Amino acid sequence: MARLPAGMTRRKNGTLQLQFNIEGKRYTVYGKTKEECREKELKKREEIRQGTYKSSKTLTVSEYFDRWIESRENVVQSQTIRTYKKLMNRVLGTVIDKAGHTFGDLKLVKVEPDNVRALQKELQKECTIKDKNGKERKRKALTTRSTNDSIYLVKKIFRNAVNERVIAWSPAECVEPLKRTEEQIRETLHRALTIEETRIFFDHVGDSAYKRLYTFLLHTGCRVGEAGALTPRDITGGVIRINKTVTRTEIGYEIGNETKTKAGTRTIPLLPEVKKVISEQMELNRLLYDHGVFRTDKPIFRLPRGGLLRADRVNDDIKSICDKTAARWGYVENPGEVGEGTTCYKGTSITGKDTKGTVFPYSGIKNAKAGDMYLNTDTMNMYLCKAGGSAAGIDRFTVHAFRDTFTTRCVDNGMTVKELMETLGHSDVQMTMGLYSHANEKKKAEQLKAVNFM
Repeated sequence: MARLPAGMTRRKNGTLQLQFNIEGKRYTVYGKTKEECREKELKKREEIRQGTYKSSKTLTVSEYFDRWIESRENVVQSQTIRTYKKLMNRVLGTVIDKAGHTFGDLKLVKVEPDNVRALQKELQKECTIKDKNGKERKRKALTTRSTNDSIYLVKKIFRNAVNERVIAWSPAECVEPLKRTEEQIRETLHRALTIEETRIFFDHVGDSAYKRLYTFLLHTGCRVGEAGALTPRDITGGVIRINKTVTRTEIGYEIGNETKTKAGTRTIPLLPEVKKVISEQMELNRLLYDHGVFRTDKPIFRLPRGGLLRADRVNDDIKSICDKTAARWGYVENPGEVGEGTTCYKGTSITGKDTKGTVFPYSGIKNAKAGDMYLNTDTMNMYLCKAGGSAAGIDRFTVHAFRDTFTTRCVDNGMTVKELMETLGHSDVQMTMGLYSHANEKKKAEQLKAVNFM
């Protein structure tokens, strides 16, 4: 390996760092190549010569963040950079005192722990934020999780400032994360579906443009971005080759050149069910989007109008299907309290024009009892509510739940953790088992109840 020029060293992440001195002061630039480092050195030298370069000691938090994010652009993926910018835009613009100063206005070297605590407090309530032009607007209160994520990024930036010797210590380190009060998303939207929920969901998919995508995700455990980047060229030798993903950039969505993580580059066996839906989707693409030609360079799974797959659009469709699974109107066989203010009468028939009992709206069946019967006016199907059951349909979930469901089914059916970890594209076993463990709390409780301890 060729030796690096004087002042240049290779960092742990593989990128290069170049340090140089001007009038006794040390400066540092970063880059992927020697040429990039040299270009940045020349640029910084010119800024210093013209007097436009700001010393680290006089930088505001906003100015230091701009320098920090620039140094990260060659280290992390563009999606991560976008997330950092989104988090910090609301942090830097948050007004933290009565004088109207924002957190980003503060001099980096003068930030105190109380400033970070004030920021944390403001993030949790509806407050005023300012953009770079000073224009004010109201921002909704953040959840505890979003607040903690924001403060974590602030800590990360201040730690970097300490490592660069811009500040002697980090004023953010002593600020504790807030205790989570909201129900965790992994127990609601990001959860493993039960077998019954899965069956009901697919029974109601109907003519959804994404119905083949749902089958693919359930049988592969892929992330939706990975599915959206998949082309026919990636299906070879009886396996699916996952090597890229759809990412969101500053100007829109695009297919990147790599997966979310290095471990995400992997192969997945091509099951018959998956092969079938891929073939069907390719034929649909040929007819709808590709002018009668099989395009091996175009994504297999797309938006209904042919654009790149987006999780938010898919989640909207899932939400709609979940709502369809709920019985909109119902009839109860036996008298009893079903919902507040609802009285039910004994009867035997159940139709939209039932005259033997009371037909009542969905909002009145939240406390459904065993033996209750309901009519879904979308499908005209009748449902008999079993013991411990409900006629309220499937709770809403997001597309990520298919990945949780895949993990749960694989472990329940004896797949080894190592094989599952490689199939999911995880870098360590803790991530895999963490995905499985939170999906099986209900099952663990049921099995524990069945144990005879005495």
